[in-house]
Amino acid sequence: MASRRAPVHFELYAEGPYLHRTRADLAPGNPTRSYRSTAPVRVIGEIDDWQGHPPEQVETMLANLRRLREAGAAPIID
Repeated sequence: MASRRAPVHFELYAEGPYLHRTRADLAPGNPTRSYRSTAPVRVIGEIDDWQGHPPEQVETMLANLRRLREAGAAPIID
């Protein structure tokens, strides 16, 4: 069995303009934040105390994605 490495989270600084959207804008029930930029970004630090979503919230997000998929929607939009 392969060991799982803990996720690493970084604090970034945008060198130029960026677009901030939440996934809830695109897929209701999924609060993941999404940032888009054509400008470079700098890593300015590592976040050591990041807390993931509680299991109940993850299950709600997955259920919403399943419901959208079953309805023929494309829940992930890039």
